[in-house]
Amino acid sequence: MSLIDKSQAEGLVNRIMRGFKHSGDNHEFSQLGNYKRKKQSRELVKLSKRINQLSFIEQRYQESAKCEVIYGEWSLSGKNTGSLSGLEYDTVGFDLIIDTPEGQRDKFFYLHLSKHALVRLIMRSHVELKNSTQLRSFLDSICKKLILSCCALWSKSIKSQKVKNEGYVLINDLFIPVVMETGKNIRNQEARVFTIKTVMPKEYDGAKSSISNEISLPIKGSIFDYTDIIQAS
Repeated sequence: MSLIDKSQAEGLVNRIMRGFKHSGDNHEFSQLGNYKRKKQSRELVKLSKRINQLSFIEQRYQESAKCEVIYGEWSLSGKNTGSLSGLEYDTVGFDLIIDTPEGQRDKFFYLHLSKHALVRLIMRSHVELKNSTQLRSFLDSICKKLILSCCALWSKSIKSQKVKNEGYVLINDLFIPVVMETGKNIRNQEARVFTIKTVMPKEYDGAKSSISNEISLPIKGSIFDYTDIIQAS
């Protein structure tokens, strides 16, 4: 039984999407260039945990000049309604960012969650979410595993030419299908988009059918474990 009905879930999604609509101030980021790498990475982690549009994922070699930080930026996309209200936002996007001493890599890996998927995720998560702050914390708690599942799908597609660019992951007994597409970003560089359009309990017939025919994506423990495919892209 769902702890939150559809109307409540839609209200939470609308609130968190409004929070992602406006970009933050870049002033604090511009200050990072004045620091040595050790302090720079430390301050970057703090910013990625504090700024609403950002989510910290993980880091390695922390407290050293070799520190590498993985975080991401949330944004919205939608379709033009042709009305005075303009765009109707129906997708939340997550732009994965890898920050190293050599520079920053972004706009090559996007995770997209449809509004429908977010609503279903809230309704079926069996987690009590009373406000957008709790919803955001919940999203942050599963974001890394979602990204790892995308990396696993990417890796799988490279190793086998026959594999479909789709797979699934199980999180908290929820069946979450992922589809990968390859295209170009705004810099005309190759980018991959991983889309989640729905979420359902693993007991549902559609989920059981997929689970019986294919194992879930083999997820590694860290995004850094996929450095080979990320650097090669």
